[in-house]
Amino acid sequence: AGIGIQLHRIFNKQTLITSFYGIAFSLVFTIGPLLIVIGCILLMYKVLGYHRISYFERELFNCTVLYIFIFSLVATAPFNTVLSKYMTDRIYLDRLDDIRPAAYVGIILNLTLASLVSMPFYLRVLYVGKVPIYYVLTSYLGFISLVLVMAAMVYNSIMKHYKKVTQFFVAGMLLAFLLSMAFSWLLDFSVSYAMLLGLTIGFMLIAVLEYAN
Repeated sequence: AGIGIQLHRIFNKQTLITSFYGIAFSLVFTIGPLLIVIGCILLMYKVLGYHRISYFERELFNCTVLYIFIFSLVATAPFNTVLSKYMTDRIYLDRLDDIRPAAYVGIILNLTLASLVSMPFYLRVLYVGKVPIYYVLTSYLGFISLVLVMAAMVYNSIMKHYKKVTQFFVAGMLLAFLLSMAFSWLLDFSVSYAMLLGLTIGFMLIAVLEYAN
C-alpha cells in the first residue's frame, strides 16, 4: 500500500521523466531486494565452485532455497495484506500508537503459523529424506528468518523506508557472501552447506536491521 501511494503521486504528474522515474522506483523497491539475493547466490556459485559439487548437493541446495522463499511468501502474504491496509488507515487517522501492537500481534501469529505448518515438511526431510539434522535445522532457521524479513518489510515499506530496506538487503547479502567463503575455505564446510548457512545468517541480519529501524 505504501509503495502504491508513492507511485500514484509519481505517475500523477504525467511527464516522461516522472514516468521513467516511477518505473525505476517500482523496480528497485519492489523486486530490488530479490535481485540482490539472486546476485549474491550467483556470486557464491562462481566463487565457491558450485558446479564442481555433486548433483545431489546442488539439487538439495536449490530446492531448499526455492522452498524457503516460496513458503515464507505464502506464510506472510495473508497477514501482510491485512496489516498493510490496517497500518495505512492508522496513519491516515493519525493513530500511530496502534501500529506497534498490531506489528507484534502480526509477528507472533505469523511465526506461530509458519513454525507449525513447516514442521511436518522438515520432519519428513529429516526422517524420510535422510538429510543431516544440522542441514535441516539450518534450513528451518533460514525459513523462519526469511518469514521475519518478509513481515518486517511491510512496516518499513508503509513508513516509506524503501531505501533503507534495500540497504539492509545489501548488508545482509554481503555478510552472507563473506561468511560462505569463510565457512567453505577456512572451516572446510561443504559448498552447499556453507552457502545455506551464510544465507541464513544474512537473512537474520536483515530481519534484525528491519526491526531495529
